[in-house]
Amino acid sequence: MSNRFSNKKNANLALIRSLVLPLLVFAAAGAFLMWGVSGLTSRTERERLASVENAVTRAAVQAYAIEGQYPSGIGYLQENYGLSVDLDKYIVEYRVFASNIMPSITVLPKDFNSDSFASAASDFEVFDGMDPDISWFNGE
Repeated sequence: MSNRFSNKKNANLALIRSLVLPLLVFAAAGAFLMWGVSGLTSRTERERLASVENAVTRAAVQAYAIEGQYPSGIGYLQENYGLSVDLDKYIVEYRVFASNIMPSITVLPKDFNSDSFASAASDFEVFDGMDPDISWFNGE
């Protein structure tokens, strides 16, 4: 004997709602967690790059304060001033113009294909050598 007041359709709909809603909430929480972790990873990489650049700059300034001239290369800083840079992970560009002028120091990750490089590189402005505001240079 069946109960004529019960509706199987409503019971199935309630069962689906009770399963789908928690699954949707769980999926949204997982997506939010993954988004947060990826943002944290790129921020950490930018901070590591800045930390390496600051360490090289501090070592160069210390050498200048002690010796009266900036070192000619990063190897000198590693040997004489205890600079420790993981050259397997980072490319350190150390360009010296003159011994009494602060060298240009740039640090980039060796893994250029990573998302962390893309986010770190977004902090830099690209200069292609042509200033669009200088119309006289182009002969116009």
